[in-house]
Amino acid sequence: MPATKNSSTIFITGNYNQRIHRSAWLNRWALAIVYTWFGFLKIIWKSPAEQLVTSLFESTLKPFMSLQIFLPSFGVLECMIGIAWLLPRFTKIAYWAMVVHMVATFLPVFMLPNITWQSFMTLTLVGQYIFKNLVMLAAGTFIYTLAGTSGKQDRSMERVEKEFLKPVGI
Repeated sequence: MPATKNSSTIFITGNYNQRIHRSAWLNRWALAIVYTWFGFLKIIWKSPAEQLVTSLFESTLKPFMSLQIFLPSFGVLECMIGIAWLLPRFTKIAYWAMVVHMVATFLPVFMLPNITWQSFMTLTLVGQYIFKNLVMLAAGTFIYTLAGTSGKQDRSMERVEKEFLKPVGI
């Protein structure tokens, strides 16, 4: 990030807005790939998380529907979330669908501790698989925060630059 030094203050100049925009798109693509890939694996019954999802399903939704309907439907939902991340007008929907999805993905940490924890503060591989979702949630929050309200991403970043980034103290 180009900057000029003036006493103890750095002034941000150059194409910062463009870099932020590229970073947001990199995050959009990362989320889209993970969501559509993992979702598609559930649709075709090849997901490595299938046993985890099945165990949670049996603890929660089994009385309401069959696993044969739930798992592919859940996969379709994940694919839809992934595609929505690539369509900026659906950022708000993608984000809030992801938040709800993330709440569901963290349920095994509390409801299935024998699968997610080895001992105190020591996650199993399945637990680590779940906790990596915090990075996805952070990426989604980054995008959602930048997007502001629909269609105002560039103006929103210009406002951020003018109000908050012009003088950044060291």
